[in-house]
Amino acid sequence: MLDEHGYPGRSPLRITVDRPEAEHPSEAIDWAVLSCQIPEADLLDAVRQEVVLGFLRSISEGLDPSFGNITYHDGLGKTGLERTLGPPWRFPSETIPTSRQALRGYEWWTICSKELADAVGGADALRTTGAFHEVVRLSSGALWLQATKHYRDYSADAYSAVFHALAPALPPGVPKRFDQRPGVPSERIVYRDASAVSR
Repeated sequence: MLDEHGYPGRSPLRITVDRPEAEHPSEAIDWAVLSCQIPEADLLDAVRQEVVLGFLRSISEGLDPSFGNITYHDGLGKTGLERTLGPPWRFPSETIPTSRQALRGYEWWTICSKELADAVGGADALRTTGAFHEVVRLSSGALWLQATKHYRDYSADAYSAVFHALAPALPPGVPKRFDQRPGVPSERIVYRDASAVSR
């Protein structure tokens, strides 16, 4: 957006499409990663939140996504779960190719691939958990999952309910707690092993 003098100012949305880098050139990864960076203030405002969700929905309906979520941008493309689950510490170049076998994480808004929909019980079963404000089966068969009506209401109780609902599709292991860094929000994850959670 241009400021009052006509110069580039605030950027309400930054969209990039990347290919994850392989550790070795012979291991080229045939995946594309769509990233949309938006200021958190746009999610805290109910009207702008709906604009963001509408935009994401229009993109999601036209693709066959293996995963999607809204999380803090750490510059590495990791999810909150990937930042805390380890060792071994896995990078997106390792988790993206397996994102149809295990969810990379869970947040206020998450897309669960069609391949993992049965593991979590399908759309109807997820609706009955009460963990989600909205559960929609996209045209690809993937599940669009919105935890609370408003992003600002995504509390510890809400993300705990999401964790329990999605535990069958999450990778095993207990996330590690790290000291809070200045300017970095705390992770909204449950510090339990998803493989030990019973429905």
